[in-house]
Amino acid sequence: MIYAVFYCFFLFLMLLVSLMLKKKTTFYYGQLPIFVYFLVSFLSILIIKNDLMPIPKVTFFPYLLLIFSNFLILYPFMIPKKSYIEKDLKTNKIFKYFSIIYILFSFVTIYILFGDAIQLLSIGNWRDNIVNGYLGNNAIQFGNIFQWISINFVNYFRLLATVVFFYTFDNNNKKKNYVRWVLLICIFLTLALVAIYNSSRGLIFNFMLLFVTMMLFFVRDLNKKSVNKIKFVMVITGIAFIWYAIKVTIDRFGIPGNLFQSTIDSISFYFGHSPIVFNYGVTTISSLSYGRFSFGSLFELFGYSNSFNQINVGGSWGMLFYTYAGPIFIDFGPIGVILFSIMLFAIIKHFLKKRFTLSNIYVVFIILSYILQGAFVIGRNYIIELTANIIIYIALRLFERLNLKRNFKITKIT
Repeated sequence: MIYAVFYCFFLFLMLLVSLMLKKKTTFYYGQLPIFVYFLVSFLSILIIKNDLMPIPKVTFFPYLLLIFSNFLILYPFMIPKKSYIEKDLKTNKIFKYFSIIYILFSFVTIYILFGDAIQLLSIGNWRDNIVNGYLGNNAIQFGNIFQWISINFVNYFRLLATVVFFYTFDNNNKKKNYVRWVLLICIFLTLALVAIYNSSRGLIFNFMLLFVTMMLFFVRDLNKKSVNKIKFVMVITGIAFIWYAIKVTIDRFGIPGNLFQSTIDSISFYFGHSPIVFNYGVTTISSLSYGRFSFGSLFELFGYSNSFNQINVGGSWGMLFYTYAGPIFIDFGPIGVILFSIMLFAIIKHFLKKRFTLSNIYVVFIILSYILQGAFVIGRNYIIELTANIIIYIALRLFERLNLKRNFKITKIT
């Protein structure tokens, strides 16, 4: 357990230094990822202490590798810097049309998933549904090509829709924008339905973390009334998520003995086991897969085989989480993790500029989404999501280059 304590203590020091460097008492958006990684490491100690899972021998090197990698990807967000959001107010009308399209596709998505979600909530067969999901048997049944377009648009443009929700706020414009609030409801509702369909807790939890981070990023653009509305949506979502997470946890793991303590233990296990599994289940592999694990889903789009069996590489992570470093280690080993961390550090430093345009904001939240999700696990299908995000970023960048007649509004972040 001493290695886990050392890992947790290091992340605690990073969080403490970041809090000390922040002169104001308000929470800085870059501190949330550091807090999440500290929380996961703390829960991993509880898992070991309370013997919540069978753990083979753990070693120091995997924790050292995580410390090095985590420091590089979290350090750029650790120290608050003076920065500004550069808004083009003339694009608000364009984003209103985008919001309407997203809302319309959301209605179609709700129509497709609502019945199955209600049935799952009634029956509560979460364990079998999760297993079917891992086996690839939970594919959504589309009635026509429009339904397929609707669900994929809603899923792949969710991040942009959330950025647009915050980006279009303007305290100088007192005109009510009902489309914006309908967009917010659609974002959360479609996310919840997709999560329920797949019996996923992480999907909702990761998005809520990202949403709070985004709110802290744009906080100076939000008036008190808007903040209260957003908090109301967050509280309702949070209460529903806690109820849902407990139901899924009880059904998946079973709750013997004391209901409260067993539920806490199961939730602690769910959100805290990733660094432990990375240690004993991933870094002990006997051979590397050289891209077949992380890029397999992308290869499949071009007709190549996406088959992968962890037994063939000597892995033992099963269906558990293994942090963002897991897929990189499986493909390219410790050198790959080190090089990837250095590369991501350079990318983050490049895009954390003094003035943020829309495209820069979008990239920053692609990265933050990856980091927050990576505290737990990065799935094999993430490469598809990343490819879609890169295409959207290129489109935004081209739009900014072509849109020469812009009406800027500058907002301070920190």
